Amino acid sequence: MDHAYLSALMRGEIPNGGKPKKTTVQPKVEEPKSKLISDMEKQISSYVDGVDVEEYSGAHDHLGHGSLLPAKAKKEKLKLELQEAAKLPQLTQQIECAINIIYDGGSVYLSQEAYEKLLAAISGATEKFAGLSLDDLATNDLQRLGNIDESVMQSIVDIAVAKFTEERFGDCLALFTLLAILNPLNPEYAFRQGIAAQKDGDFELATRAYAAASELNPNLIGAYLLSAQCNIELKLWPQARDALTAAKEIASTGDVDSAWLEVIPTIEADLRSH
Repeated sequence: MDHAYLSALMRGEIPNGGKPKKTTVQPKVEEPKSKLISDMEKQISSYVDGVDVEEYSGAHDHLGHGSLLPAKAKKEKLKLELQEAAKLPQLTQQIECAINIIYDGGSVYLSQEAYEKLLAAISGATEKFAGLSLDDLATNDLQRLGNIDESVMQSIVDIAVAKFTEERFGDCLALFTLLAILNPLNPEYAFRQGIAAQKDGDFELATRAYAAASELNPNLIGAYLLSAQCNIELKLWPQARDALTAAKEIASTGDVDSAWLEVIPTIEADLRSH
């Protein structure tokens, strides 16, 4: 996929829609846990404590079924694996990284009025989110809970797009991750999060973002095609084929940007020998 085309996608100029450089922004890793993260970890712990670990590990050999590992050790291992699967530390790091980007240089990309409004919104939302629990997330509307209006969201988009243009893909990824968390029902945020992750070399995260985008908008052909590319990078051939098949079904409707149609033969060629 042409870099200029991806840039246009990132800017939202196209509907329906190599080894990347790494960002130099380093998120902090030692921070007090938020109430949300603590709640998540408590729920995981409570779930695992109630599991019959011998029965569970019989269906999950990696937990040591039949080994000399005591049940307590198996449960601790399961807790760690579930927490890793939930990507709790990575999620909080991405949010923190995005906020650091906004505070450290975000003014370069916005008017003074827009930047001051963004800072005020972020400051107010941060205070509100600090006390959130899992029950608060049931609404799936952190943007509303944080009282963040669309002009503020667009300011974050503008900074993210500028970072993408500068090939600071990690910065762009952090910002679109923040946007996707604030409004998880917007397929464009998830889609652009996937593009940034793919360019940053995180193909696994990219496939998850593309899956979210395509679930929200089943006709988003780019999400399937770019997911196929990522799965090829991960050597997940069946998943790549499934994504390509879904994309071709959408392409058969005829209402597809021609640039996407040009990607299909390349993916088919990559998959031909596998």
